[in-house]
Amino acid sequence: MRVKNIFNGGMAFCAVLTCLIWCNECAARELSTNELAALVAADLSHSVRPGGGVDDKVFWNKNSLNFMYPPAFDFAFVEGAKTYRFTVTDGNLDEHVFIAAQPSSDLSPVWSAVPVGYVRVRVEGLNAKEEVVGLAGKRRFWKSAPYEPGSYPPKPYSYKECITRYYKTLFAHTNTQHFLKFGRPDGYTDLLNIYPAKMNSALIRGMIRFAKIDPSHRDGAMKVARNAADYTLSISQSADAPLAYFPPTYFKMEGQKSNFASVKYAGQNMLTYPASMAMAYLDLYAAVGDGKYLDAAVNIAKTYEKLQLENGTWYIKMWEKDGRPVIEGDGNNPVKLIPTGICRFMERLSREAKDNRWRNIADKAFGYIEAGPLKTYDFAPQFEDTIPSAHHRDLTSAMPLEIARYLLKRFPDNPARRAEARELIRWVEDQFVCWRKPCRADGRGIISEPWHGFNPVWSPVCPMDDMSYKHYRNWEDSFDEWIDVPGVREKYRWQVMINSLVTSTACAYLDLYKLEGDKLSLAKAKTLGDSIVKVQAMGPDGEIATHWVMRDVLKGVHCTENWTNCGVGAAIGLEELAQKLEENL
Repeated sequence: MRVKNIFNGGMAFCAVLTCLIWCNECAARELSTNELAALVAADLSHSVRPGGGVDDKVFWNKNSLNFMYPPAFDFAFVEGAKTYRFTVTDGNLDEHVFIAAQPSSDLSPVWSAVPVGYVRVRVEGLNAKEEVVGLAGKRRFWKSAPYEPGSYPPKPYSYKECITRYYKTLFAHTNTQHFLKFGRPDGYTDLLNIYPAKMNSALIRGMIRFAKIDPSHRDGAMKVARNAADYTLSISQSADAPLAYFPPTYFKMEGQKSNFASVKYAGQNMLTYPASMAMAYLDLYAAVGDGKYLDAAVNIAKTYEKLQLENGTWYIKMWEKDGRPVIEGDGNNPVKLIPTGICRFMERLSREAKDNRWRNIADKAFGYIEAGPLKTYDFAPQFEDTIPSAHHRDLTSAMPLEIARYLLKRFPDNPARRAEARELIRWVEDQFVCWRKPCRADGRGIISEPWHGFNPVWSPVCPMDDMSYKHYRNWEDSFDEWIDVPGVREKYRWQVMINSLVTSTACAYLDLYKLEGDKLSLAKAKTLGDSIVKVQAMGPDGEIATHWVMRDVLKGVHCTENWTNCGVGAAIGLEELAQKLEENL
């Protein structure tokens, strides 16, 4: 065992400032691999959103499993302590030691010397004689691999080809063809039809885009889009219902399979998804000029207006039969929605309907985001099949990405807002981006919970004592299941890379580049965009697997776990990248 003592945190801030100045000087030219690597090193020298006494920010990371940037923990003050000794033990059992004034200091003094892999931290309070007077805290986690400029192979073909291949595959899908021929979904083959608002809105938006890029399929694609919209209108709530005009979140047609969500949540409406459907209606209105689709979007907006709470948000779920909030979580207080999607919808409707009434709703909703998740960093997943969890227990990459992109588009000329967005994106990278496989060659690495049913498709993170490994099997198979391309995981309790989150993250980096000329953000955007193409190329057809585990990728369209909303989301995001990076779509 080797012990490395470091008593000075260095000049991390100065290094970052110098690197940023240097970056601005280089903004007009392409940066070399070494220059990009220097920017990465400078960024990695300071933590993400440290809690405690820093602007009264909370500690969000008590349940975090991994870190790419130097973390700071909510360790306790020790009575009689004057300073605190941090002992950071890496996977090679080397110890990296430094002294700090606070038990919540971040690990930046030794972070660059700690290799990727398992890490243990122990913090002890020292008195004036440098004697140990108590334990402030301890923690174990996985240190994630950072971005490595120049180390990722190029994509095998263009973004345009990838997008076109995906839409052709989606158009040929059994469910899509059922919409084309019969005007309704196929209830017998596609399990995910139980989520009509989510799936149909994605299908509509995807087919509209397919019609634009492939004239030979224009008529069929547009017929699918209109049929999907008209079908959804036919099963939506009536004009006099408590949730008037809202499309169903959960719906089971004759012959349709069910799963736990469609059964458990029958009769509930999750208020995320009417906005998604309304955005699809607006897309369709722009494409065909039929006023009924604009009316459908406006009617949904009116119901949102009626249901908006005083604090600016909405209940996340309501009963369709009477409009009461659904009680979940702690059993007392209904869960509230993080309303970024509704904000985007209302702002778009305000522009297209030329009515500031909708912008006012968005402003009020943004006030809730600003006072809530932007302060707490409590980005709990809010999906139709997710059970609410305790604060900071199960965090997701999806919500902060939405907020970051909203901030950059809503406040492009506001440096403070851009800084907020940049920190949100750094947080996502820290917690969810995999630039390399998040495990060792023996398959041991990150997992969310020992009880998770997805074992051993990806690799577990366990205590460093081998006694815990008896719970797991097929470690080497776990390593092979990971796709060896950069990707973005969904949440703490679903540690799997998801296609749409890859492009969402890439587009967030691209947004930063457009506003600030940051070449590192551009490089990261391109690397993630290229991953989409690579994963598609691994499969047998044009599908882009939703879950980036090898068994799903190799099944292609025959994998029942491929979600239309994720695939279309990935294609739409890739289109944004293509327009900037290839400019040929």
